[in-house]
Amino acid sequence: MPRRVGGQSFIKCSNGPLCCGWEGNAKHNFMEQTQPCNLKQREIFARLLEEAKKRESETLESEDDLDSRIEKELLPKLAQEQAGAPELIAKIGPLRKELDVAEKALVDLGFKLDDDRLSLIRYGAPAKLRKALEAGKRSERIERERSLKKYDLAILGVWSAETTGEAKGIVEALL
Repeated sequence: MPRRVGGQSFIKCSNGPLCCGWEGNAKHNFMEQTQPCNLKQREIFARLLEEAKKRESETLESEDDLDSRIEKELLPKLAQEQAGAPELIAKIGPLRKELDVAEKALVDLGFKLDDDRLSLIRYGAPAKLRKALEAGKRSERIERERSLKKYDLAILGVWSAETTGEAKGIVEALL
């Protein structure tokens, strides 16, 4: 049943009121008329697009996940095409297992190797190893202090020297 509004004839949309509400004849359809878009309308359209973008973004993979997935899929293919890479990859697996076994055995003994630097494991190293290491450090500190003590004694000697010749002799003996 046509409806008249302002001299125009409109009929109800066949898609229902949730579609566009009313549909008029194509010649005078309100939605198809060219109208200037004001700032408020632009803001609303932009907000709708931002919200749609956010919803779409939430359904997509994150960039990190995307990068990780592409690398996982593409790198093996690229490696197969690179001369020598498949053979090296085949060698690394058993060597890595061998390395893991050796590192675990070293940890069981109380040691750790990081970048060619050997150290005691922080927790769980045998007391015998910790005591031996501390004794070695203590011994070297004592030797260092002993080595430096001669300079302290020489300084005292210079301060107590009665002549420049005597002070010079003390200095020359250490240099």
